[in-house]
Amino acid sequence: MSKPELSKLGYVALVTPDLEKSLWFFKEVIGLEETKISNGVHYLRAFGDFGHHTLSLEKGDSGYVKHVGWRTKRSEDVAAFKEALLHEGVEVESIPAGTTNGVGEAIRFKLASGHSFELY
Repeated sequence: MSKPELSKLGYVALVTPDLEKSLWFFKEVIGLEETKISNGVHYLRAFGDFGHHTLSLEKGDSGYVKHVGWRTKRSEDVAAFKEALLHEGVEVESIPAGTTNGVGEAIRFKLASGHSFELY
C-alpha cells in the first residue's frame, strides 16, 4: 500500500462566545452561505467549495478552534493514517461517518501543541 495522503484542507470548526455576531460576520462580511444547522452547530460553505461546509460555528464560553478537518485523498487513507499515528504513540479517536454533518468516517487526534485535527 502507498503512503496515505491528504487531499485538501476540509474545514475549520470554531467555538464562539457570541454566535450571532460570528454568524453575521462570516455570512454578511465574508460571504459564506449557511448549508445546515444541526444540534446547535452552524455549517457554512465558501463560494465554489464542493464540500458540505468550509467552517462550522457553535456557541461556547470562550472562542477557540475546536479542530481542523483535513480531507484525505482516498477513503482508505483514513485507516492508514490511524495506523501510522498509533504506531507513533499518538492517541486516536475513531469518528463514525455522519457524526460531523457532510463528513464520512474520520479519525481525530491532538498534537503535542494541543491542536486537534480530524482526517476524513
